[in-house]
Amino acid sequence: MSISEEILKLIENGITEWDEIYTRLINNHKKNAVSMAKNRLIQQGKIKEETINGKKILSIQHENEELISDVDAYLFEHSQEIKEYFKLILHQNPDNRTFNIKEFILSFPHLAELSDIIKNNPFEARNILTNIYKETYEELFAEETNITHIFITNLLTSKKKLSEIGANDIGKLVEFECSIVQASKNKSRTTEAEYLCFECGTKRTVKLDFWEDPEKKKVSCPNCSNQRMTIDSKSRITFQELIVQQLEVSQDGKQHTASLFLEDSEPIYSGKLRVVAVPIEKYKKGTSVADIHLYAFGYEEIDNIDINITEDDIENIYKIAKDPEVIEKLANYMLRETKGMDEVKKAIFLQQVKGVEKGDKRRNLNILLITDPGVGKSTMMHQLKKLPNTKYATMSGASGAGLIGGINKEKTEFGESWVVKPGIYALADGGTVCLDEFTHNKEVMPYVHDAMESQMAKITKMQNNLELPARCATLAACNPKLGRYDSNLSVMEQVPIKPETLSRFDLIFPLRDVPDNENDKDILKFIIRSGNEKIKGTEKKIKINGVELSDELLIKYLHYVDENFKPTISDEAEELIIDYYLKMRELSKNGAITITTRQAESLIRLSEVVAKARLKNEVDTEDAREAIELMQFCLEQISYDPETGKIDIDKVYGIPKSKREKSEQVLKIIEDENKCKDIVSEEIIFERAEKEYNITIEEVERILEVLSIRGEIYSPKFGYWRTT
Repeated sequence: MSISEEILKLIENGITEWDEIYTRLINNHKKNAVSMAKNRLIQQGKIKEETINGKKILSIQHENEELISDVDAYLFEHSQEIKEYFKLILHQNPDNRTFNIKEFILSFPHLAELSDIIKNNPFEARNILTNIYKETYEELFAEETNITHIFITNLLTSKKKLSEIGANDIGKLVEFECSIVQASKNKSRTTEAEYLCFECGTKRTVKLDFWEDPEKKKVSCPNCSNQRMTIDSKSRITFQELIVQQLEVSQDGKQHTASLFLEDSEPIYSGKLRVVAVPIEKYKKGTSVADIHLYAFGYEEIDNIDINITEDDIENIYKIAKDPEVIEKLANYMLRETKGMDEVKKAIFLQQVKGVEKGDKRRNLNILLITDPGVGKSTMMHQLKKLPNTKYATMSGASGAGLIGGINKEKTEFGESWVVKPGIYALADGGTVCLDEFTHNKEVMPYVHDAMESQMAKITKMQNNLELPARCATLAACNPKLGRYDSNLSVMEQVPIKPETLSRFDLIFPLRDVPDNENDKDILKFIIRSGNEKIKGTEKKIKINGVELSDELLIKYLHYVDENFKPTISDEAEELIIDYYLKMRELSKNGAITITTRQAESLIRLSEVVAKARLKNEVDTEDAREAIELMQFCLEQISYDPETGKIDIDKVYGIPKSKREKSEQVLKIIEDENKCKDIVSEEIIFERAEKEYNITIEEVERILEVLSIRGEIYSPKFGYWRTT
């Protein structure tokens, strides 16, 4: 007689408590074999199991009761293959409880239909797979696992966009990619409750559906006429509610959002996810209309959007890369609504290529544009919004919570709750943050500096300390405070940005609006003709080596480059970079610092990005030379001191050599006055500076501002100064 037959015989003889059946059978059979036999009988529909008074009670499933389903039959038939898969993943990691459908079918290709079976019967299939997992775990480790259920990932069917999930998907598995825009703190959900009958003392365990309230559920006693049993105990599971956003912009121009429910997993507050979930309904009271929510069966965190790149796409990418001017041409295409400014457009394109991962070191290029009004900085930024993971904000209306994130009390599907709302730095993780009007809000500048420095968005509120990944490039733009950029003044005299924040920018470009008849004529022609082409639908197709460019192909190019190329620097390129650095340092011996190790690190990043853009895994001299030329162009624009005729990096981050002496003299006046007075008036500073050092009032005003930005002095009240 088999173990299954013995179990059936004992039940027929009135022995229905599982503990007693189990105790009798393990005297002659292995413990695992007894448990597996019981589970098979349940899966086959021959017996059913209920918990009454805290005890598992078995009974014969009669013909008029629920029969075995096709899902039960299929999974039982192939339970050995499923066990083999679970054994494999558990040997690799005893904590792994994820059933990766694609991975399973690669191991057992004859079971390809399993994907559709799970997709169309998700809850039933998960319950059975969980039982098989538990049996396998007990066989391997001789102990039970207390998991509630397994996770399921990687459907074979094509992924959907959030905006495409609708009524026809209810109750079926769907796979999609999304980013988290809001996340609740961990909650608990009651999955089953044990109810007590006060009349006869019977206890009954009942599983609860997702929306059921255990306190309001009516449960009748199976042993007496009592129709209202009372909760005695509950089984709970960790639960989290997310608001997620579609990664791609839909045809209607929107990025759709949805509620996503996670169970029995570690809390997650930001990032991009690939999710397998079941759309479930929540009916509006008194109507036949229901909101659609998503109940997760499994997810994995992703760094980039999963872009489908075909063999034809790869062939076209390599054709494009063969063009010797590929960087310039792709840059002009990406920012095609902007005329001229070729070096700036080239730098912004290279910023989107991204650098090479090196542990904790920053790989992204940060760029600052200091522009005269009307030059087109905002237009360039808005053109980048078509790229994945690019977020735009204007600093004039920004807050620390908007940039980094915050913890707020918000209404959720389950009442008010404390939720984490990631800011744009966390939302753009792996992409680019565009910050317009960069100097308009000094209060939020420390948040930006910290995110650029640490590549993390740090949220602190109510004893909660969260660090969300923010591995972003920053493209910032601002107007000079005097209206137009003046090459005679230092950067700090024109933009109120602290030197420690300025130094986080690899490249700084001043964009000047200089009247020039020919150039002005070309720009106006470009604007008029571009507008006419859009109206008529006759925009010119741009080709590189016979390949027609599109925004979709540009995105694929950038994605393919970032995923497949990690260039190292060749010996020849290294020699070229070192030689340039040493020659620039040699020029520093007269007191004007031309270049520092910070610019050297930027040059290395830039060289690697140039090589990546050309589909290379090694930086050669051509790449290094192009990076040096771009760096030199930038330094000449912002660091050239007309008073000395030399490049002086302190013209960006501090006080150039030509003005350093005057600054020291003004600072000495303030220090002298502070010895006998807490604060010194500007009138005294102006008077002494002109009398003792022949420094004009206009020069003193600029020096005071630079010293203030550098943190060497501060103004406790208007018109007065003291040293820090």
